[in-house]
Amino acid sequence: MLDDLERALQNRPADAGSWMDGIELIHKKLQSILESEGVTRIDAEGQLFDPNFHEAISHEPNETVESGHVIAVVQNGYIWAKSRSTAMVRVAQ
Repeated sequence: MLDDLERALQNRPADAGSWMDGIELIHKKLQSILESEGVTRIDAEGQLFDPNFHEAISHEPNETVESGHVIAVVQNGYIWAKSRSTAMVRVAQ
């Protein structure tokens, strides 16, 4: 849900109006609730690929990112207590 809200906020139209303020407030409240429950986002972009935290969906040549490091996050991963969901990422070759 948090990822969906963030995608909506990133793709808002320029003339979204004041109702978008409400969507931003919902996003902040949800983020706050998750943080208070110990849910943290896996920091992946630019990091060395680690299969314990990342799921590679592609390996691509990249002149600006060192081989074996995450180029971009396609879907965020999260850690909560002793469980986790892996981040789906693109990895430099």
